[in-house]
Amino acid sequence: MGKFKAYYSGHTKNARKALIKLGLATENELAYMSDGDVEKRLNESGLIILEAGNDYIIIPKEFEDKIIRISRKVLKESER
Repeated sequence: MGKFKAYYSGHTKNARKALIKLGLATENELAYMSDGDVEKRLNESGLIILEAGNDYIIIPKEFEDKIIRISRKVLKESER
């Protein structure tokens, strides 16, 4: 799966909100975290991170078996 990388200010702002909502950081911790620290915490969280255009989707690991990928690449039967 993908890794989170903030390209826009909205990414950074919303990633900080997501860390609080997911219980991965407190507001006090976020006050001292750099943007790089926020990216690192999210990427090391064990959550599934999917890129969707210029945005990201975060999915709890327990729902991994529910994900169906549709890509441009034709997959071999063994890759499905």
